[in-house]
Amino acid sequence: MACSRLRSRLGQCRILSSVSSKINTEQTDGPNPYACGTSVMAPAFSASRAGAMPEASRDRSSGTFGKKDMIAIPQIIAAMIIGVCYYMLAVAMTVYDGLLSMIFQPVMGAIFSGIAILLLLVLGLPIRLVKRINIWWKAHWWLPFLIGSAAFCMMVLSWMPHFRVQVMDPEFCMMVDSFHPVLAIGGWLLTLFAVLHFYPPIPWLKPSTK
Repeated sequence: MACSRLRSRLGQCRILSSVSSKINTEQTDGPNPYACGTSVMAPAFSASRAGAMPEASRDRSSGTFGKKDMIAIPQIIAAMIIGVCYYMLAVAMTVYDGLLSMIFQPVMGAIFSGIAILLLLVLGLPIRLVKRINIWWKAHWWLPFLIGSAAFCMMVLSWMPHFRVQVMDPEFCMMVDSFHPVLAIGGWLLTLFAVLHFYPPIPWLKPSTK
């Protein structure tokens, strides 16, 4: 009986030693799935965290954060160019007097256009800051075309004989034809508003419903 018990004990010791050797081999060859800090679930958990990471954080880490906000720069530049061009066209059709107008009037046009753009940007802040309005406006990206077309028609009508007005030219002391002030200035401002708030339908500017 003593010999049989000794043999059973030796068999158990051999089994335990073989199990311990296998565990040691797995620890040296690869990460132990039961070890604290080397869980095989870590890659999947990291991937799930990356997927759940907010889009703004991913954009910030990849260097593209604020990319949609950069559209304001070309909008302002385009509005400034169009505003000055319309102003110079109005000057050429009314009070143009040669070289002096070519030097002085563009500066005045840039000043007036800059003031108008600043006011229109403040007026259009809800389009840029309120998410629901911004999504709706970008989804209806063709609205600025309608506003710009109506504004152009207003400026054309302001020079029609039926709407044209007579103003005193202080330099020549005589009455001259001029644009209808309400139609001309209103059309000019609406044009600048449409240009400032035009979002072209390109992929990275499409509204996000998330």
